[in-house]
Amino acid sequence: MPASHLILISHALTESQRQGRFAVASEPLVQPRPTPPALTWRSGSRLLLAPEPRARESAALWPGLLDLPISVDPELRDLDCGRWQGMELRAVEQAEPQALLQWLSDPETAPHGGESFADLRLRMTTWMAAYPAGTSCVAITHPMVVRAVAGQVLGIPLAQLSRLDIAPLARLELSRLDHWRMRLG
Repeated sequence: MPASHLILISHALTESQRQGRFAVASEPLVQPRPTPPALTWRSGSRLLLAPEPRARESAALWPGLLDLPISVDPELRDLDCGRWQGMELRAVEQAEPQALLQWLSDPETAPHGGESFADLRLRMTTWMAAYPAGTSCVAITHPMVVRAVAGQVLGIPLAQLSRLDIAPLARLELSRLDHWRMRLG
C-alpha cells in the first residue's frame, strides 16, 4: 500500500482570533497579510480548502500553492459555534455563564446549538479514515480542525484536547502506511 501524506495548516490570523470572538464564516484575514513560514509539498499534491473564504486567502500567501489542483472540502469547515458566532467570549460569559462553563468543561455538549467538540472530533476521525491511500495533499483549514486531527492521531482524550493550542498558520504534517504518524520539525 502506498503511503499517504497530508499537511494540515490553520488559516492566517482573523480579527475574531485577535479580539477573542467566535468566528463567522465570511470573516477575512487581518491586514497586512503575514509572511508565511516556508512550505514545500510533494510532487502531485492536491490542495484541499475549507469552505470559508479565509482558507483560500491563506493559501494565497504561499506562491504556487493555488496552482495545485484544488478541491473545497466541506468536512474541513470550522467548528459550528451556533448562536455564539461573532460574539466575544466575554459577552458569552456575561450572558450565558453556565452554558459557557458547560461547553468548556464537557466536550460532548453544544449549549450554543451548534457542534460539540466530540462532534468535530468524530467528523475529522471519519474524514481521516476515508483519506485515500497514496494521496498527497495540503489542506488549509481552521485551528479547531487541526486540533481535532492532532488529538485523534495522538489519542489525546477529548477532555484534554483544549491543552493543545493551534496558532495561525500552524502546520501539522502527517503520513500513513498502516496508521497515521505525526511529524514535528
